[in-house]
Amino acid sequence: MVNAEERVRILKMVQNGQITAEDAASLLKALDQGALAYEQEKKALGLSKGSRQVRIYITDLKTGKQKADLTMAWNLLNVGFKMGAHLSYEGVQLQDIADAIDTGVTGKVLELVDEKESERIEVFVG
Repeated sequence: MVNAEERVRILKMVQNGQITAEDAASLLKALDQGALAYEQEKKALGLSKGSRQVRIYITDLKTGKQKADLTMAWNLLNVGFKMGAHLSYEGVQLQDIADAIDTGVTGKVLELVDEKESERIEVFVG
């Protein structure tokens, strides 16, 4: 019998924007076909147990209030990094961050203070 908990987890991933509905359909089909097919499909989508989350905080330095709190699956964020790999922010290369995360770095991978915008940007990987 298919594990109902796994189905709920897949649906929550769609709800949280971590995977597309098409990815979910593929995972659910693989789940129906058996554990091996399911694990292979998760690995193909980059959702294996080692799938990592990236959390980005942006804090207003003047008020101390949090302006943004974004959590996203690394495999999704990495697509954006690859598309914007030529971009940099005052010497910060996005590809350097992506490479560090891909090699297994965890914790805070970036802290940036933008004096002009009076913001602190922190990126954490878990």
